[in-house]
Amino acid sequence: KLFSFPWGDFTLREGHLRCTTAKLGLSVQERIILKKLILNRNQPVSRDVLYYTMWGKPYTKKSRVVDMHISALRRKLYSHLPQSKGCITSIKGLGYMISWTNQEK
Repeated sequence: KLFSFPWGDFTLREGHLRCTTAKLGLSVQERIILKKLILNRNQPVSRDVLYYTMWGKPYTKKSRVVDMHISALRRKLYSHLPQSKGCITSIKGLGYMISWTNQEK
């Protein structure tokens, strides 16, 4: 599926995110999180939902695994696509949200 971000078009495929200017290697969990955030763009997605989507079991409040994968995903996006800084935001008490202005193609 092709998506348009302000910094370019990209496709999300097995193991990577391909953009016109970069190809990022993503873990399975990072790809799952990114896809879930994209499909719910401009809407917060809770840690519970992200955890369940990744592991198929309920989120445990002590786990920081979602936060660690979000952090890695932000780092990878920013290192290859500096314009993406801030596209994944933390929404206090709700979870995470991805936003951009262009529409999906």
